Amino acid sequence: AVYLEPIQSVVVDNDYSLTIVTKVPWFGLQDKLSRQVAIVPKEVVQQYGDLKTHPVGCGPFVFESWEPGLKMTFRKFADYWDKGKPYLDKVVLRFMPEYNTAKNALLSGEVDLINWPDSADIESLKANKNLELHYYNVNAIMYAAMNTKHPPLDNPKVRQAVALATNRDAYNTALYKGMGTPSFTPIPTTQPYYKKAWEYKRDIAKAKQLLAEAGYPNGFTIKILALKGAEEIMGEVLQADLATIGIKGVVEINEIPVALEAIFNKQTFDFAVLGDVISPDPDQFLSSYMVPEGSGAGGTGRWDNATVRALVEKGRGTVDMAERVKVYQQIYDVIMDQV
Repeated sequence: AVYLEPIQSVVVDNDYSLTIVTKVPWFGLQDKLSRQVAIVPKEVVQQYGDLKTHPVGCGPFVFESWEPGLKMTFRKFADYWDKGKPYLDKVVLRFMPEYNTAKNALLSGEVDLINWPDSADIESLKANKNLELHYYNVNAIMYAAMNTKHPPLDNPKVRQAVALATNRDAYNTALYKGMGTPSFTPIPTTQPYYKKAWEYKRDIAKAKQLLAEAGYPNGFTIKILALKGAEEIMGEVLQADLATIGIKGVVEINEIPVALEAIFNKQTFDFAVLGDVISPDPDQFLSSYMVPEGSGAGGTGRWDNATVRALVEKGRGTVDMAERVKVYQQIYDVIMDQV
Protein backbone atom coordinates (compact mmCIF):
# COMPACT_ATOMS: atom_id res chain seq x y z
CA ALA A 1 0.00 0.00 0.00
CA VAL A 2 2.89 2.38 0.72
CA TYR A 3 3.89 2.12 -2.95
CA LEU A 4 0.46 3.29 -4.14
CA GLU A 5 -0.22 5.94 -1.50
CA PRO A 6 0.96 8.91 -3.65
CA ILE A 7 -1.44 7.99 -6.50
CA GLN A 8 -4.59 10.08 -6.54
CA SER A 9 -6.35 8.60 -9.55
CA VAL A 10 -5.91 6.45 -12.64
CA VAL A 11 -7.91 7.22 -15.78
CA VAL A 12 -8.08 4.84 -18.75
CA ASP A 13 -7.78 7.00 -21.88
CA ASN A 14 -8.07 4.24 -24.47
CA ASP A 15 -7.01 0.64 -25.08
CA TYR A 16 -3.32 1.54 -25.06
CA SER A 17 -2.88 4.50 -22.74
CA LEU A 18 -3.87 5.80 -19.33
CA THR A 19 -3.25 8.83 -17.16
CA ILE A 20 -1.92 8.54 -13.61
CA VAL A 21 -2.46 11.57 -11.38
CA THR A 22 -0.36 11.79 -8.20
CA LYS A 23 -1.12 13.80 -5.10
CA VAL A 24 2.36 15.28 -5.10
CA PRO A 25 5.36 15.14 -7.44
CA TRP A 26 6.67 11.55 -7.26
CA PHE A 27 10.09 10.73 -8.68
CA GLY A 28 9.77 7.00 -8.08
CA LEU A 29 6.59 6.38 -10.07
CA GLN A 30 8.36 4.89 -13.09
CA ASP A 31 10.44 2.63 -10.88
CA LYS A 32 7.33 1.29 -9.11
CA LEU A 33 5.50 0.70 -12.42
CA SER A 34 8.46 -1.20 -13.85
CA ARG A 35 9.03 -3.49 -10.86
CA GLN A 36 6.32 -3.59 -8.21
CA VAL A 37 3.01 -2.33 -9.57
CA ALA A 38 1.38 -4.01 -12.56
CA ILE A 39 -1.33 -2.67 -14.86
CA VAL A 40 -3.85 -5.46 -15.41
CA PRO A 41 -7.29 -5.74 -17.10
CA LYS A 42 -10.12 -4.88 -14.73
CA GLU A 43 -12.30 -7.69 -16.07
CA VAL A 44 -9.66 -10.27 -15.23
CA VAL A 45 -9.48 -9.06 -11.63
CA GLN A 46 -13.29 -9.16 -11.42
CA GLN A 47 -13.37 -12.68 -12.86
CA TYR A 48 -10.58 -14.29 -10.79
CA GLY A 49 -10.13 -11.95 -7.84
CA ASP A 50 -6.76 -13.30 -6.77
CA LEU A 51 -4.13 -12.73 -9.46
CA LYS A 52 -1.60 -14.65 -7.36
CA THR A 53 -3.20 -17.84 -8.66
CA HIS A 54 -4.40 -16.41 -11.99
CA PRO A 55 -1.59 -14.08 -13.16
CA VAL A 56 -2.08 -12.02 -16.29
CA GLY A 57 0.28 -9.74 -18.20
CA CYS A 58 1.53 -8.82 -21.66
CA GLY A 59 4.76 -10.81 -21.79
CA PRO A 60 5.91 -13.53 -24.19
CA PHE A 61 4.42 -16.41 -22.18
CA VAL A 62 0.94 -17.29 -20.90
CA PHE A 63 0.35 -18.80 -17.48
CA GLU A 64 -0.80 -22.40 -17.84
CA SER A 65 -0.64 -24.08 -14.44
CA TRP A 66 0.74 -23.91 -10.92
CA GLU A 67 1.44 -26.80 -8.60
CA PRO A 68 2.22 -25.10 -5.26
CA GLY A 69 5.64 -26.00 -3.98
CA LEU A 70 6.48 -27.94 -7.16
CA LYS A 71 6.35 -25.99 -10.40
CA MET A 72 4.75 -23.33 -12.61
CA THR A 73 4.21 -23.87 -16.32
CA PHE A 74 3.99 -21.18 -19.02
CA ARG A 75 3.24 -21.66 -22.71
CA LYS A 76 4.18 -19.50 -25.68
CA PHE A 77 1.92 -16.49 -26.30
CA ALA A 78 0.86 -16.83 -29.92
CA ASP A 79 -0.17 -13.17 -30.26
CA TYR A 80 2.96 -11.70 -28.68
CA TRP A 81 3.72 -8.27 -30.18
CA ASP A 82 7.31 -9.13 -31.16
CA LYS A 83 6.75 -11.48 -34.09
CA GLY A 84 8.90 -14.60 -34.15
CA LYS A 85 9.34 -14.57 -30.40
CA PRO A 86 9.54 -16.20 -27.98
CA TYR A 87 11.73 -18.98 -29.32
CA LEU A 88 10.56 -21.48 -26.72
CA ASP A 89 7.17 -23.19 -26.81
CA LYS A 90 7.03 -23.72 -23.07
CA VAL A 91 8.87 -22.78 -19.86
CA VAL A 92 8.61 -24.77 -16.64
CA LEU A 93 9.81 -23.18 -13.40
CA ARG A 94 10.69 -25.84 -10.83
CA PHE A 95 10.78 -24.97 -7.13
CA MET A 96 13.82 -26.45 -5.39
CA PRO A 97 14.40 -24.94 -1.94
CA GLU A 98 17.65 -26.84 -1.44
CA TYR A 99 20.53 -25.52 -3.55
CA ASN A 100 22.25 -28.91 -3.91
CA THR A 101 19.03 -30.38 -5.29
CA ALA A 102 18.95 -27.67 -7.96
CA LYS A 103 22.64 -28.08 -8.76
CA ASN A 104 22.34 -31.85 -9.15
CA ALA A 105 19.28 -31.40 -11.36
CA LEU A 106 21.35 -29.12 -13.60
CA LEU A 107 24.28 -31.52 -13.76
CA SER A 108 22.03 -34.47 -14.60
CA GLY A 109 20.15 -32.58 -17.31
CA GLU A 110 16.88 -32.66 -15.37
CA VAL A 111 16.75 -28.84 -15.65
CA ASP A 112 18.37 -26.53 -18.19
CA LEU A 113 19.16 -23.51 -16.03
CA ILE A 114 19.62 -22.47 -12.41
CA ASN A 115 20.37 -19.04 -11.00
CA TRP A 116 22.52 -17.96 -8.08
CA PRO A 117 25.01 -20.86 -8.10
CA ASP A 118 27.02 -21.19 -4.93
CA SER A 119 30.32 -19.34 -5.18
CA ALA A 120 32.11 -22.52 -4.04
CA ASP A 121 30.92 -24.22 -7.24
CA ILE A 122 31.93 -21.49 -9.71
CA GLU A 123 35.20 -23.09 -10.82
CA SER A 124 33.75 -26.59 -11.27
CA LEU A 125 30.78 -25.22 -13.20
CA LYS A 126 33.11 -23.20 -15.45
CA ALA A 127 35.14 -26.34 -16.14
CA ASN A 128 32.08 -28.36 -17.15
CA LYS A 129 32.00 -28.38 -20.99
CA ASN A 130 28.26 -29.05 -20.98
CA LEU A 131 27.47 -25.82 -19.15
CA GLU A 132 27.75 -22.09 -19.76
CA LEU A 133 28.24 -19.79 -16.81
CA HIS A 134 26.88 -16.25 -17.23
CA TYR A 135 27.82 -13.33 -14.99
CA TYR A 136 25.69 -10.23 -14.53
CA ASN A 137 25.45 -7.32 -12.15
CA VAL A 138 22.39 -7.09 -9.97
CA ASN A 139 21.32 -4.82 -7.13
CA ALA A 140 21.26 -7.69 -4.67
CA ILE A 141 22.39 -7.13 -1.12
CA MET A 142 23.22 -9.40 1.81
CA TYR A 143 22.99 -7.72 5.18
CA ALA A 144 22.87 -8.21 8.94
CA ALA A 145 19.77 -6.73 10.60
CA MET A 146 19.57 -5.69 14.23
CA ASN A 147 16.35 -5.63 16.22
CA THR A 148 16.54 -2.11 17.64
CA LYS A 149 13.79 -2.88 20.16
CA HIS A 150 15.73 -5.70 21.84
CA PRO A 151 18.29 -4.80 24.52
CA PRO A 152 21.20 -4.36 24.23
CA LEU A 153 20.75 -3.62 20.52
CA ASP A 154 18.42 -0.75 21.42
CA ASN A 155 21.57 1.12 22.45
CA PRO A 156 23.14 3.04 19.51
CA LYS A 157 26.63 2.61 20.99
CA VAL A 158 26.25 -1.17 20.89
CA ARG A 159 25.10 -1.01 17.26
CA GLN A 160 28.01 1.27 16.40
CA ALA A 161 30.41 -1.16 18.07
CA VAL A 162 29.04 -4.03 15.97
CA ALA A 163 29.42 -1.93 12.81
CA LEU A 164 33.05 -1.14 13.64
CA ALA A 165 33.76 -4.84 14.23
CA THR A 166 32.29 -5.88 10.88
CA ASN A 167 34.76 -7.39 8.43
CA ARG A 168 33.10 -6.78 5.06
CA ASP A 169 35.86 -8.48 3.12
CA ALA A 170 35.28 -11.66 5.13
CA TYR A 171 31.64 -11.68 4.05
CA ASN A 172 32.61 -11.12 0.43
CA THR A 173 35.15 -13.96 0.53
CA ALA A 174 32.86 -16.42 2.30
CA LEU A 175 29.80 -15.69 0.18
CA TYR A 176 31.17 -14.77 -3.23
CA LYS A 177 34.85 -15.77 -3.31
CA GLY A 178 35.64 -12.07 -3.52
CA MET A 179 33.42 -11.43 -6.55
CA GLY A 180 30.97 -9.23 -4.67
CA THR A 181 31.34 -5.57 -3.72
CA PRO A 182 31.65 -4.71 -0.02
CA SER A 183 29.28 -1.88 0.82
CA PHE A 184 28.39 0.45 3.66
CA THR A 185 24.86 1.32 2.53
CA PRO A 186 22.29 -0.14 0.12
CA ILE A 187 23.19 2.69 -2.29
CA PRO A 188 25.66 1.50 -4.96
CA THR A 189 28.91 3.45 -5.09
CA THR A 190 28.16 4.34 -8.72
CA GLN A 191 25.00 6.26 -7.76
CA PRO A 192 25.09 10.07 -7.37
CA TYR A 193 23.48 9.63 -3.94
CA TYR A 194 26.53 7.79 -2.59
CA LYS A 195 28.91 9.61 -0.28
CA LYS A 196 32.48 8.48 0.31
CA ALA A 197 32.35 9.89 3.85
CA TRP A 198 30.09 6.99 4.89
CA GLU A 199 32.95 4.55 4.55
CA TYR A 200 35.03 3.69 7.61
CA LYS A 201 37.76 1.26 8.61
CA ARG A 202 37.28 -1.69 10.90
CA ASP A 203 38.35 -0.64 14.39
CA ILE A 204 38.22 -3.33 17.08
CA ALA A 205 39.69 -1.09 19.80
CA LYS A 206 37.09 1.62 19.20
CA ALA A 207 34.34 -1.00 19.10
CA LYS A 208 35.39 -2.38 22.50
CA GLN A 209 35.49 1.16 23.88
CA LEU A 210 31.92 1.81 22.72
CA LEU A 211 30.74 -1.45 24.27
CA ALA A 212 32.31 -0.44 27.58
CA GLU A 213 30.68 3.00 27.39
CA ALA A 214 27.34 1.27 26.75
CA GLY A 215 27.82 -0.79 29.94
CA TYR A 216 29.04 -4.05 28.41
CA PRO A 217 32.83 -4.16 28.95
CA ASN A 218 32.73 -7.96 28.99
CA GLY A 219 30.32 -8.31 26.10
CA PHE A 220 27.14 -10.40 26.21
CA THR A 221 25.46 -13.38 24.57
CA ILE A 222 23.01 -12.88 21.73
CA LYS A 223 21.16 -14.92 19.09
CA ILE A 224 21.80 -14.73 15.35
CA LEU A 225 18.85 -15.91 13.25
CA ALA A 226 19.77 -17.24 9.81
CA LEU A 227 17.75 -18.69 6.96
CA LYS A 228 18.93 -21.94 5.47
CA GLY A 229 21.30 -21.22 2.58
CA ALA A 230 23.78 -18.40 2.03
CA GLU A 231 22.54 -16.74 5.20
CA GLU A 232 24.04 -19.64 7.20
CA ILE A 233 27.48 -18.61 5.94
CA MET A 234 26.75 -14.99 6.86
CA GLY A 235 25.72 -16.06 10.34
CA GLU A 236 29.07 -17.76 10.88
CA VAL A 237 30.99 -14.67 9.70
CA LEU A 238 28.92 -12.42 11.94
CA GLN A 239 29.53 -14.79 14.84
CA ALA A 240 33.29 -14.49 14.27
CA ASP A 241 33.10 -10.69 14.02
CA LEU A 242 31.17 -10.41 17.28
CA ALA A 243 33.66 -12.66 19.04
CA THR A 244 36.46 -10.16 18.35
CA ILE A 245 34.77 -7.67 20.69
CA GLY A 246 33.67 -10.14 23.35
CA ILE A 247 30.12 -10.80 22.15
CA LYS A 248 29.08 -14.45 22.00
CA GLY A 249 26.77 -14.99 19.05
CA VAL A 250 24.65 -18.14 18.97
CA VAL A 251 23.63 -19.00 15.39
CA GLU A 252 20.11 -20.37 15.00
CA ILE A 253 19.26 -21.85 11.59
CA ASN A 254 15.59 -21.91 10.58
CA GLU A 255 13.63 -22.92 7.53
CA ILE A 256 12.80 -19.89 5.40
CA PRO A 257 9.06 -19.57 6.30
CA VAL A 258 9.78 -19.90 10.03
CA ALA A 259 12.64 -17.38 9.91
CA LEU A 260 10.69 -14.80 7.90
CA GLU A 261 7.75 -15.07 10.30
CA ALA A 262 10.04 -14.47 13.27
CA ILE A 263 11.74 -11.51 11.60
CA PHE A 264 9.08 -9.59 9.74
CA ASN A 265 5.91 -10.42 11.63
CA LYS A 266 6.81 -11.28 15.22
CA GLN A 267 10.20 -9.52 15.50
CA THR A 268 11.33 -12.30 17.88
CA PHE A 269 15.01 -12.07 16.98
CA ASP A 270 18.17 -10.18 17.95
CA PHE A 271 20.36 -10.37 14.85
CA ALA A 272 19.11 -11.66 11.51
CA VAL A 273 21.13 -12.22 8.34
CA LEU A 274 19.18 -11.67 5.14
CA GLY A 275 19.33 -10.87 1.44
CA ASP A 276 17.21 -8.79 -0.89
CA VAL A 277 17.11 -7.35 -4.41
CA ILE A 278 16.66 -3.60 -4.35
CA SER A 279 15.88 -0.77 -6.72
CA PRO A 280 18.33 1.88 -7.97
CA ASP A 281 15.85 4.38 -6.51
CA PRO A 282 16.86 4.79 -2.83
CA ASP A 283 13.24 5.36 -1.82
CA GLN A 284 12.42 1.67 -2.31
CA PHE A 285 14.76 0.39 0.40
CA LEU A 286 14.01 3.25 2.77
CA SER A 287 10.23 2.98 2.40
CA SER A 288 10.42 -0.77 2.93
CA TYR A 289 12.90 -1.01 5.80
CA MET A 290 13.57 2.32 7.47
CA VAL A 291 10.08 3.59 8.31
CA PRO A 292 8.03 1.52 10.79
CA GLU A 293 5.09 0.91 8.45
CA GLY A 294 7.32 -0.47 5.69
CA SER A 295 6.87 -4.04 4.50
CA GLY A 296 10.39 -4.99 5.61
CA ALA A 297 10.53 -2.84 8.75
CA GLY A 298 10.26 -5.89 10.98
CA GLY A 299 13.88 -6.51 10.08
CA THR A 300 14.90 -3.52 12.21
CA GLY A 301 12.35 -4.08 14.98
CA ARG A 302 10.36 -1.31 13.27
CA TRP A 303 13.00 1.32 13.96
CA ASP A 304 11.42 4.77 13.96
CA ASN A 305 13.28 8.04 13.58
CA ALA A 306 11.26 11.24 13.10
CA THR A 307 13.98 12.94 11.05
CA VAL A 308 14.37 9.98 8.70
CA ARG A 309 10.60 9.60 8.36
CA ALA A 310 10.20 13.26 7.36
CA LEU A 311 13.13 13.16 4.94
CA VAL A 312 11.90 9.95 3.27
CA GLU A 313 8.59 11.70 2.61
CA LYS A 314 10.43 14.74 1.28
CA GLY A 315 12.70 12.68 -0.96
CA ARG A 316 9.78 10.81 -2.50
CA GLY A 317 8.28 14.12 -3.66
CA THR A 318 11.51 15.78 -4.81
CA VAL A 319 12.11 15.57 -8.56
CA ASP A 320 15.11 17.87 -8.91
CA MET A 321 18.10 15.51 -8.93
CA ALA A 322 20.50 17.82 -7.10
CA GLU A 323 17.95 18.30 -4.32
CA ARG A 324 17.22 14.57 -4.17
CA VAL A 325 20.91 13.85 -3.66
CA LYS A 326 20.98 16.25 -0.71
CA VAL A 327 17.88 14.71 0.87
CA TYR A 328 19.04 11.11 0.62
CA GLN A 329 22.51 11.94 1.82
CA GLN A 330 20.94 13.62 4.85
CA ILE A 331 18.89 10.47 5.48
CA TYR A 332 21.91 8.19 5.40
CA ASP A 333 23.92 10.59 7.54
CA VAL A 334 21.36 9.90 10.28
CA ILE A 335 21.17 6.16 9.59
CA MET A 336 24.95 5.75 9.58
CA ASP A 337 25.14 7.53 12.92
CA GLN A 338 22.39 5.36 14.43
CA VAL A 339 23.35 2.20 12.49
